[in-house]
Amino acid sequence: MKIGEVVSYSSTKAWGFIRELGVRGADLFFHVNSVENRIHLQVGDTVLFESIPSKTKHDRLEAVSIRLATCGNDDPSSGVRS
Repeated sequence: MKIGEVVSYSSTKAWGFIRELGVRGADLFFHVNSVENRIHLQVGDTVLFESIPSKTKHDRLEAVSIRLATCGNDDPSSGVRS
């Protein structure tokens, strides 16, 4: 899995972008359907994810299998932060 940070997210549009940590290049698009357990993501969240070729932009990647990176007492499966 890769690690990144949510750099933008629109709950009304149900998509956003993740920047892979330590990697230069384009941010990766993601759709809310790719977020495990339907966790509500926020800008600044650190996440784990996989990348696959984009379904619409063939020269880009998109993020899938997204989940919060665990930290302290956070339970990523609950969608609740401490």
